Amino acid sequence: MSLARSPNEGVNSDFRVLSAEYKVDGKTQMLEVTLDLGREKPLLADYVYALRSKTDRLSRTKTSKN
Repeated sequence: MSLARSPNEGVNSDFRVLSAEYKVDGKTQMLEVTLDLGREKPLLADYVYALRSKTDRLSRTKTSKN
């Protein structure tokens, strides 16, 4: 089984799926998925989560050095 490479491996969570198109080749049993992405404004919860994970990581680093 071979997997096609992903041309957009660097897509992050600031995008949402606007539409999805699926195509299946019956002979090779290959599934092709095409996604149309739309830009999503970050929510306040996204900023709070990022800040909390950063401070938790810093706290663990500081604790491990003591």
